[in-house]
Amino acid sequence: ARLVAMLGERGAVTPATPIGTRVPRPWDVDAAVPDTASPGQDARVTLRTTPNAAPVSHVTMHCRRLNQLEGAFERVEMAQVADGYSGAIPGEYVSPEWDLLVYFSAVDERGEPLLYPGLYSAVHDAPYFLIEVAP
Repeated sequence: ARLVAMLGERGAVTPATPIGTRVPRPWDVDAAVPDTASPGQDARVTLRTTPNAAPVSHVTMHCRRLNQLEGAFERVEMAQVADGYSGAIPGEYVSPEWDLLVYFSAVDERGEPLLYPGLYSAVHDAPYFLIEVAP
């Protein structure tokens, strides 16, 4: 019955949000994430914002090797640049054994969390980007 209640008009599952749970709002940015990275080389990533984008703080890139045993994502604080934010996954973290997962977070002017690509994105199939590490 719970599954039936979650189905939308087109048969798509509509995720249930437990009472009291804060779901981060989507963040209106565009990311330039490389499709591939080379082992031992920094993987540079940028977030572009629009001129009328609301101010944010604590812009962070979260990255992890595609190895479930590593647990938590590494955090890289991003630097503000002319048209957004820039950061790099350190080369020593980029190994030929594992591809990389990447997503971004920030805090808006009301103190609310923002995620990109975010949960339930209409544009992205997953809440992260995948960077293939070429051997």
